[in-house]
Amino acid sequence: MLLEELQEQKLRERAERTGVWYDLVSFLAVRRDLSAIEDVYRRLPISHERDRAICEVFLQEISPVPPNHLHARLHQVNDPWLYYTHTKGLLRKDHVAEALSLAREHLVRNPHDTTCINLIYRYLLKAGEKSLAQLLLDTTLGANPIQKDMEYLLNAASQTPLYLDTFPKRFSISFYLPVYNVEHHLAYTLEAVFGQNYPLYEVIVANDASPDRSREIAQAYPVKIVDHPENRGLAAARNTAFHTAAGDFVATVDTDAYPTPHFLRNIMMEFENGDPRIAGAGGRFLELYREQPADLYRSRYLHQDGGEHRECPAPMLFGCNTVFRKDDVLSVGGYDEKYRTHGEDADISRRLADAGFWLLYTPHGVAYHMRRDTPETVLQTRWKYYFWYLEENGYYASPTQLVHLFLEYVKVCASRIQKDINDHCESLLYLHVLMVVHNTFLDLRQAQLEKTFTPAQARGLQQTLWNAFLEIDREFDGNLAPAIMRDTTHLLVGSPTIEPPPQTGLFAEGFSVFLAHLKSILSKDIYPLICQSAATCEQVYRLQKTEKAEHP
Repeated sequence: MLLEELQEQKLRERAERTGVWYDLVSFLAVRRDLSAIEDVYRRLPISHERDRAICEVFLQEISPVPPNHLHARLHQVNDPWLYYTHTKGLLRKDHVAEALSLAREHLVRNPHDTTCINLIYRYLLKAGEKSLAQLLLDTTLGANPIQKDMEYLLNAASQTPLYLDTFPKRFSISFYLPVYNVEHHLAYTLEAVFGQNYPLYEVIVANDASPDRSREIAQAYPVKIVDHPENRGLAAARNTAFHTAAGDFVATVDTDAYPTPHFLRNIMMEFENGDPRIAGAGGRFLELYREQPADLYRSRYLHQDGGEHRECPAPMLFGCNTVFRKDDVLSVGGYDEKYRTHGEDADISRRLADAGFWLLYTPHGVAYHMRRDTPETVLQTRWKYYFWYLEENGYYASPTQLVHLFLEYVKVCASRIQKDINDHCESLLYLHVLMVVHNTFLDLRQAQLEKTFTPAQARGLQQTLWNAFLEIDREFDGNLAPAIMRDTTHLLVGSPTIEPPPQTGLFAEGFSVFLAHLKSILSKDIYPLICQSAATCEQVYRLQKTEKAEHP
């Protein structure tokens, strides 16, 4: 079965099962299949406001609905894409007053969403109405001041052509998944990809020598599988997808996530009338799980969600859910393959910006993250987020810089402990303290690998940090140290033989200050809460480990 036929089949099956036809109609609209939209409309009950609204927007072409009736229905449905789509149709007929009324109504209900206002602004500029455009610019930047592309347009020498057809512009999109050890998520993610309400050109699975059943699962779908003979890392998998892709645009989500049905459609809305310098766009990435401490920690402090405001140019796009123009990414050399697990997204964002391209963030392209974490995995992730910045700026080669880094960990720990107490998230307190030890241990391991410290010197510093918690336990008559030691033993360097660190005076003094600052934030009032948080974490993840063993 052809990919597009499979998409339509899945959307029809979903519509028949749920009684909701909206996504199928979106798909048919991109294909400009007006007769099929008419067939759907005829069978819809009067009560199906959202489904009837999307049909009526496109049926305006052959059977106009009274404007007040359609506007009232759109107001009730409150869908940003439908507002934008109908605004296009109004502007194509030069019904500027109606378009403005619709856009203002939408902006009143959705203060962060300036999509329609932006489109009218571009239309007025194209029509030479610069003074009116300036008034509209004040409105749109007042609602969302981080849209620098809107401000730029007012003084631009020439404007890009406007696409004002009611039917969405169809782009050729290659959707890829980078695959490594994701057998538990892959089928769900693929189902969501094939459930997009925007036609796809192809789906690529970049199999990075995954040792599990991921390839076997992918084979059950009409996908193009490209295999790496050996594991090369995330950046290499992305490059493989871009070099394989036949589409003009290349889309992806992380394979432990799933895109909502309108993910692609809403992101491509920005490319329809966007500046040609926009090389890539990304959307919201929402955490599905927040109940357990490590998952809550990730959602609060390691989230990859840009929030409710559109931003263009955006400083970077997280790699978890993006669409890029293929040629733009290849023109800057693709992804740097030294970034095996993290950092490749920040690097490609920087190089695209340096080459004069823009990135765009829209809150309307949504994907959900299905990841579940443990204290170990979430703190490993935190360390990896910053590894390449620290490596490239010489932290691991400098004892002095390392001490400054350790002191920064304590500052972060102190501020987040206070934040979580204020927000009644006391279950996270232990993870903040554990982060200081866990990430410091990883930094010392890396410094030892780079021969800044000998293994014995690194081990001595680790032991000294442990001893600080033993002293705190004796002072407060508690048992925090055993939990810390249990959760960081696997990060110890070398043998128990210890040596003093190099640059004894400067580094030893700095390390002592680090320990003193760490002890100072563990007050008599906060210490019991941290111990309770440690006990909660142990209980939760002991239970999870048992459940995983029983249900692998």
